[in-house]
Amino acid sequence: MMTRMARMSCLSLLAAGAAAAAEPPAPTPARDANWPAGLRGTTFVVLDLETTGLSRTRDRVVEAAAVRLRDGRILDSRCWLINPGRPIPAAATAVHGIRDADVRQAPAFAAVYPRIAAYIGDGVVVAHNAPFDAGFLVCEAVRGGGPVLTNTWLDSLALCRRLYPEAKRHNLESMARRFRVKPRRYHRAGDDADTLARVLAAVIRTLPPDLDLPGLTALAGGRLDIQRFVPADGAPADAAR
Repeated sequence: MMTRMARMSCLSLLAAGAAAAAEPPAPTPARDANWPAGLRGTTFVVLDLETTGLSRTRDRVVEAAAVRLRDGRILDSRCWLINPGRPIPAAATAVHGIRDADVRQAPAFAAVYPRIAAYIGDGVVVAHNAPFDAGFLVCEAVRGGGPVLTNTWLDSLALCRRLYPEAKRHNLESMARRFRVKPRRYHRAGDDADTLARVLAAVIRTLPPDLDLPGLTALAGGRLDIQRFVPADGAPADAAR
């Protein structure tokens, strides 16, 4: 019973995608008038990871999810449960609810990574506290011998701190409340990625109409240098979050 409940987030996203595929194509919606012209056509891929802990060298990813957003519309989403190859600490389970039994039959990260990379494609990757997610993604890729993604990364946490300095907190829950985005739940990758995608869309709609991607990246503190997470000796190394 616990296994079925813990897998609900990923399975619900997959079921929604299957149902959408079975239906006839919907008419193309009208262009979002509040979406900056300089960002039209840009695909944002909102990424969220759940892990066994906070150290990108000692801990592993147990769940990954991504949501594609373009011109103010959510296009689709993906979610993957991942076997970390080690027991999930009780402290981590207390946060996201994922247990050893839930990932026992799941593939290892090395098997899932090509699907994650293919889904991201050449999109702009967005994460709330992007150094955390980027660091884990890079370290897991290095462990599995896969290529490190060279996409542009956007830290939505840094963006919110820059745009809303008066806010007491800028975590995902606080930003969701600010923009009246109702999440399904927190601390599951699929739900957090969906919530962040809707928050990001709400934030972008408030920005100047001529804003382009370099301008948005500058607002978020500049392009994240993910190469700093790649050690020279090929072994994952921790860096300050």
